Amino acid sequence: MQHKLFETYEEWDLTLPPIPERSVLFSLEPVGVGTPWVESLTSYIARLAWAHAVFPGVLMNKLLEPLVQGKHSRILHISHGKKTNLLNATGLRARLSVQFLETLTVRSDLRHLTLLVWSEILCLRGLVRLTKAWCPHCYQQWRFAGEIIFDPLLWAIQEVTTCVVHQIPLCQRCPNPDCTRTLPALCWRSRPGYCAYCQEWLGRPPGITVMSDPALAERHRWVTMNVGALLALSPTVTVSPSRKRVPEALPAIIQQVTQGNISAFARTLNMPQGLVSHWVNGRKLPQLEMLLHICSVVDLSLEALLLHDLS
Repeated sequence: MQHKLFETYEEWDLTLPPIPERSVLFSLEPVGVGTPWVESLTSYIARLAWAHAVFPGVLMNKLLEPLVQGKHSRILHISHGKKTNLLNATGLRARLSVQFLETLTVRSDLRHLTLLVWSEILCLRGLVRLTKAWCPHCYQQWRFAGEIIFDPLLWAIQEVTTCVVHQIPLCQRCPNPDCTRTLPALCWRSRPGYCAYCQEWLGRPPGITVMSDPALAERHRWVTMNVGALLALSPTVTVSPSRKRVPEALPAIIQQVTQGNISAFARTLNMPQGLVSHWVNGRKLPQLEMLLHICSVVDLSLEALLLHDLS
């Protein structure tokens, strides 16, 4: 009797594939990380809330705020947007928001939407503006091109007052004549590109916008370029610069400019000698405005002052 041969079938691997970690919130990708146009954290929160079809106030008050324990339990609560500008800065609000959002979205890059990397060397006072600012032409351009509407972190920096792309001052009031309100960095119904109160579109087509004063335009361009370069560097900084960085860098600069004479250097800056001495001794941190002023006077980039060896 002839035996039948058994057919051979392909082998199946029944091992379960690795299942990636699931996030509580959408792992929404932030805009422009590693570029001068990196998105601000308040913009990201507003877009994340929009992706979940809820208001930012609901996202913050119902999800993030309950995660805060102890005496700071209300620090992330949003009502009228008071102090939400600090979410983009260097303090506890920014740190807690980044910590919770990175956990909930399973991302590790949200800290670069703030100034946390520079928290030891940038004085919080005068760092970020109190209310939202925007370029209406940028909004309009992105909308026309079908791109993501967002608020760059640059626009949150107090020293950045102009859009160097369109050469116009940043707007800080809703253009709707029935509204005309200033807007918080983030409030209950915030949405990039729209007024948080009347929901009016904040963009408008560009016209002839060249600034009449070339020297002023160059100054604004220089400030924006230097601040933007610092924001772009954030993901590449593995160890945040310490508070000692500025006191260590200033003596080398003073030596080069005035042969170590602090009094003469203060006169060069048109600043009180006592204040400059406090900076050199590390008793006070210069505000960003002063750091930019020093860089401008001695023809140095902000990046070189805060990161490079000047000896």
